[in-house]
Amino acid sequence: MDCDPLIDPRLAYDRVERRVRSITSVRGLMMVPLAFIVKGPMRHLDAFDSDGRSLPLMGSRETSTLIIQAVLHVLHRSGVKDSRALRTAVEELVANEGTTNLEKTRNLIVSGKWGETEIWDRGLPLEDSVQRFLQNLSTDFVLIALIPAELAGRRQVLKFSYHWVIPPRKWATFIMDIGVAVGLANLKVGLPMHMPAGTRSYHLEFQTPPELDIRALSLPADPAINNATTSVDSSGIPVAHVHHSYTRVPAGDAHAQLRVPMRGLWTSAVLAALLTTTVFILALNVDGAISKLTDEGGNAAALFLAAPAVFIGFLVARTEHTFSSRVLNPLRAMLIVCALLLFAMAGSIVIGQQRLDLPSLWCAGAWISGVIAGALVSIRAITRVRYSRWFTSIPTRYGRWHLARRARKSSRKTVS
Repeated sequence: MDCDPLIDPRLAYDRVERRVRSITSVRGLMMVPLAFIVKGPMRHLDAFDSDGRSLPLMGSRETSTLIIQAVLHVLHRSGVKDSRALRTAVEELVANEGTTNLEKTRNLIVSGKWGETEIWDRGLPLEDSVQRFLQNLSTDFVLIALIPAELAGRRQVLKFSYHWVIPPRKWATFIMDIGVAVGLANLKVGLPMHMPAGTRSYHLEFQTPPELDIRALSLPADPAINNATTSVDSSGIPVAHVHHSYTRVPAGDAHAQLRVPMRGLWTSAVLAALLTTTVFILALNVDGAISKLTDEGGNAAALFLAAPAVFIGFLVARTEHTFSSRVLNPLRAMLIVCALLLFAMAGSIVIGQQRLDLPSLWCAGAWISGVIAGALVSIRAITRVRYSRWFTSIPTRYGRWHLARRARKSSRKTVS
């Protein structure tokens, strides 16, 4: 966030220094609210200043105590009388570790009741900003960073990052993951935005997992400006960055479009499918291969075929980012299919062709692995041509050629 921390001694971290009249008398740290973040456990939470130095953050207990006092102050200015019931309701609203107070907060805003206890009169009007403040605190907590007092009033960029929770997937999402894995579609992920309208400019940085590539990172337009443009980073670099200025909070989220690259697990799936197909085709088309494998090769041939199956099985056990596994699991399933096909071929050799119709079984295995390899390669080739600069520039080049041809025809008519 690009911001100017307020020059106000009341924002000093030390309670004693909050009583001074001038910011020059503050020698310690100053508080800077960064964002509303959904209540719950957080992983890998980091905060940095514009120079990359780590910023200290206020603890949850300190933050809750401070925010409770802020809510009471705002409600008192709105005409709410102080009472024990009011303090109890505000403490429960702010300090609750879950997100179950949203309905109770909405009921409090409308009726003035917290549960069955009346806190203020039903007809008491509250400003929209106060209502949004209460609703945000019912589900979110305020992340507050601490900066040196000498940096107050200076324009600077403060960064914070954490792992957010991905909502549960539906069956349609599982089907979509298959399309993303084979390259038919991109994975579109919504990213939560934090207080974008309260800063000079809002910056969003997305660090792409190593197993995926990013096609675009975009921020929504400012709703207060007609025909406002969105901010998009389509450079494809692993760390995408966009920024935008907002006068009002946008209704939508930021979005990142990700794709599975032609490396890693995708390459392993293609090579495994091609290897499996090649083994089946050679066994079916080489003269006398079936009889030699079953009669003369026997267990040795089965062991020879089981070795690549075990190697393919090791490829399945790759460790990756949990976010990436949702779209890589279809490729992992293809690797398992290829390994099982080779194991089935090895088992059929041990059993022998007297009990099984080996040509039919091996032909089916060749078809299955061949379809997997063909689908992966052909889909990638089609999408690569579709999104290539040469293909997308065909309409423009054709239009220029057509206009030039019409110009030549008109010039010939004029000369004649």
